[in-house]
Amino acid sequence: MRGYKQQPLLSLVIAAVLLVTFVTRAAIAADEDHATTPTLSAAERQTFQEKMLAIPLPGTGCYFARYSDPHWQKVKCGTPPKTPNPMARGPKPYFVGNGTDYFAQSGNLITSATGSFDAVTNVTSEYGPTYYSPTVAHPNVYSLQLNAYAFSTAACSNSANCYGWEQFLYSQTQCGGKACMFIEYWLLNHNS
Repeated sequence: MRGYKQQPLLSLVIAAVLLVTFVTRAAIAADEDHATTPTLSAAERQTFQEKMLAIPLPGTGCYFARYSDPHWQKVKCGTPPKTPNPMARGPKPYFVGNGTDYFAQSGNLITSATGSFDAVTNVTSEYGPTYYSPTVAHPNVYSLQLNAYAFSTAACSNSANCYGWEQFLYSQTQCGGKACMFIEYWLLNHNS
């Protein structure tokens, strides 16, 4: 079941972090088009991201910030993707990335996450689905995800072994063929 909202403050904070992180590279999935953000140096991007992270969002909804204006601008939220991103089934490796990824676990709430691809070797191709053909793998299409661990939630009611799960996603093509960021909420093993 998608659409259940759990931990709204955490969702808002992480969504803001993802928004600031990707705003210099991707357009928001919204009906109105935004001018292209200028190419920034790594230092300019880092400084602007840190500045925007310190500015609270004025409310709920979708917001946009453009370099070098340090103000959140409310925009109409876009249409959700037509294809959900369910949890993978089957055996899972303890670590992803063929043993070369980093994995973090915290006993507290995580309020931000920052990462980069410092070095990539021996990658000759990459494939993923698009909005227009979600069941076919296309070259040079990808998404990035930040996934929560499964958590207990009252929304499970009396469903045994039911848990909530939350994903924060960036997709190149999943929102009407445009780049976008979105959050998916799931109830895993719910009896309905």
